Amino acid sequence: MYRVSIVCSSISVVIIIVVVCILVAVPSVSSSTHYIDSDYDEEELALIALFNSTNGRSWTNAWFPTNSNDHCTFYGIECDPTTRNIISIDLSDNNLVGTLPVEIGNFTHLQNLTLSGNHFTDIFQITRLTSLQHLDLSMNYLSTIPPQISSLTSLQYLDLSSNKFVFLSFQITSLTSLQHLDLSNNVFSTPLPANSLCKLSSLQYLALSFNYFTNPATISSCNLPQLQHLEISYCQYI
Repeated sequence: MYRVSIVCSSISVVIIIVVVCILVAVPSVSSSTHYIDSDYDEEELALIALFNSTNGRSWTNAWFPTNSNDHCTFYGIECDPTTRNIISIDLSDNNLVGTLPVEIGNFTHLQNLTLSGNHFTDIFQITRLTSLQHLDLSMNYLSTIPPQISSLTSLQYLDLSSNKFVFLSFQITSLTSLQHLDLSNNVFSTPLPANSLCKLSSLQYLALSFNYFTNPATISSCNLPQLQHLEISYCQYI
């Protein structure tokens, strides 16, 4: 009996040790435990991809290396104070060189993207950002507008000025919420699509100056009830 008791006691001790180890290894679940939600995690991956695809180490204001593990504090990033999702990225005049990565589509809550004054030559992945309301791609080296940009139907502000665009390759009439459109200082050399522009009834600002539109004056016949600012100066007729 004495030897059996010793064996049983030894087994009990081993079981207790195993249980304790399991409890230590598994984090306790409580109301104060913080979990990164899937959207938040995907956005972090997209930020890393954007940094790597645009030569981030040479940015004027770089994100990495950083002592912060909160991407909402990164330069040019604004997050929703409640959900912590990224709603705005402003990296203007920041020496970004390259193209936008496919992971940019992870920014499903992004409303503002400002990339003016950089060195982009390709922005085709921009069409993945279906929640965009404000898009500024001015002062880059872009020559092609992806036709799918017409799917960004929430856009209210679109600045494509000071690039190398030759013609409008998208259905601008799909952008029915557009209030601000700047196409100035490009090399557009086609007839101005006045009929299409005339259908943008919410338009308040329209800039077409410094191009080669063959008929810029036709826009003046449009009935745009909200229009407050129109620029068609220095359009050289061909």
